[in-house]
Amino acid sequence: MTWLQLTTLASGLVAGATLLGKLVRLIAAIQTLILRIERMQTDLASTQSNLQGAQASLATTQDSLHTTQNDLVTTQAQLQVTQTDLGATQTQVTTVAQDLSRVRQRLGRLEDKRAHSLA
Repeated sequence: MTWLQLTTLASGLVAGATLLGKLVRLIAAIQTLILRIERMQTDLASTQSNLQGAQASLATTQDSLHTTQNDLVTTQAQLQVTQTDLGATQTQVTTVAQDLSRVRQRLGRLEDKRAHSLA
């Protein structure tokens, strides 16, 4: 081989080695990206699972809110009935108080008559 051929061969080998080094770095970068993507996929699966759990929890909460709302409607109806009952009871108490007042007045008059008849 001539000196020129050896020099050309050496230059080609250096260029090939440089290219091979770049290729190795590119492969390493691709592997790093693949690992990142795999981690992201794992994180995404975990996030998706958490979201499904949160969605189920929200559905349960929504059901509880509907139940509470129905209970409140029932309680409101019961309170209206109780209020009506209290109104009727108040009327009865007023009537009894008036009756007692009349009975006291009558007893007072009877005692006065008795006192006059004894005197």
